[in-house]
Amino acid sequence: MSIPARKTAIDVCRWLSLAILLAAQLAWAGIWLSQVNGTCVGEDGQPLAQAILSFHDPGTGRHFQVMTDSSGAYFRLGVESGVYEVEVTREGKQLAVFHQVEITWSNSLITVNFDIARNAVEIKRDRLHQEVYLGSSPLPESLAAEPKAEAKKVAAINAKLAEAKVLGAQGNWLAAADVLGAALDIDPKRDLPWAHLGEAYRQAAASSSQAGELLDKSILAYQHAISLHSEAAYHNNLGQAYAELKQWDDAVREFQQAAQLAPGGSPVAEMNAGVALLAWSETQSGEAAVGSLRQAAEALGRVTALEAQNSEAYYLRGLCLLRLAAGGSNSSYAQVAEAFNHYLTLDAAGPHAAEVRAMLESLGSLEKKQ
Repeated sequence: MSIPARKTAIDVCRWLSLAILLAAQLAWAGIWLSQVNGTCVGEDGQPLAQAILSFHDPGTGRHFQVMTDSSGAYFRLGVESGVYEVEVTREGKQLAVFHQVEITWSNSLITVNFDIARNAVEIKRDRLHQEVYLGSSPLPESLAAEPKAEAKKVAAINAKLAEAKVLGAQGNWLAAADVLGAALDIDPKRDLPWAHLGEAYRQAAASSSQAGELLDKSILAYQHAISLHSEAAYHNNLGQAYAELKQWDDAVREFQQAAQLAPGGSPVAEMNAGVALLAWSETQSGEAAVGSLRQAAEALGRVTALEAQNSEAYYLRGLCLLRLAAGGSNSSYAQVAEAFNHYLTLDAAGPHAAEVRAMLESLGSLEKKQ
């Protein structure tokens, strides 16, 4: 059944809510394994601390366990794709079993939240991406070799960077930050340790009650790295820290700067800019919202020009154009349909396919009234 035209126009904001910004991607992640975090809520609606979540894929036999911390949160690095059954236990007592929890590969953080009170599972995927070097690391992992006089100092700093990497892979980001601080004690005029320190604080913020304070430290560290050497990756990841604080203007500025610095353009930075601008428009009204939506559509258009197979960019661009068209701005429903049809061509069974088809059904009548 098609959706009435007036309903689609009224519900534009509901469609756009699908583009809400989520937590950021973990650093130093493997290429083909996903990273998963989330929370578990008990029958009383409160965070379930010290619970064991046992993931098992009956089809492949893959399995792993995680334990929630005092705030009911958990983290797992290196999760293989699969359809898992998840058993929740505490002190040897089974509390719940969740079925058909599908985890697909993603180069972004996947958030899987379990709610025993509502017998519900919520799966989210981050739309912000870190700048990636060599396909596996968000930042270089060591300093380049230097003349003999500096070799000992460089070796000592690289040893600290390697130690911090191990701690980060374990999710022990505050300990990693301490190690990186020691690296900066060796030489505070090196940009790379400052950048890794910024990332350690940003990652620590994801599961801390002091998130605001840690993100402020992340911002200061990245700013210091940039003052020593302006690098596209530093600006991009600084933008992520601002985005997590919902400081959209600062986030957009950094993403745009990253795109300008990247040779030939950066689909990562442009995608992040588009997502941040779309989220920013949700907090604005009038011409300010229209301006942000236009900029978001332009940034996402640059993503598709650089990455023709990026279905997510077509989907988000369609949302921007839909809201512009519904608001009477200089955008047509034909442009919306073009973006959404591109999405379906690339990802006919994708996570937004049903929603996109529903919107496309109603665009014809809206286009006649435009």
